[in-house]
Amino acid sequence: MSNGYLLAADADLPDLGDVAAGFGLDALSAASFGSIRIQRQRCKARPMSASY
Repeated sequence: MSNGYLLAADADLPDLGDVAAGFGLDALSAASFGSIRIQRQRCKARPMSASY
């Protein structure tokens, strides 16, 4: 389960996968984001970890 997201440019994304995984994050491309409404729905659909 992801603790959050690491947002990066497409050119940087391949190199950041291991970094993101090390921190329990999902690496996402900035170009993959469509409308804010769609992204909000995606984030709400993912369960968040209760431990901080």
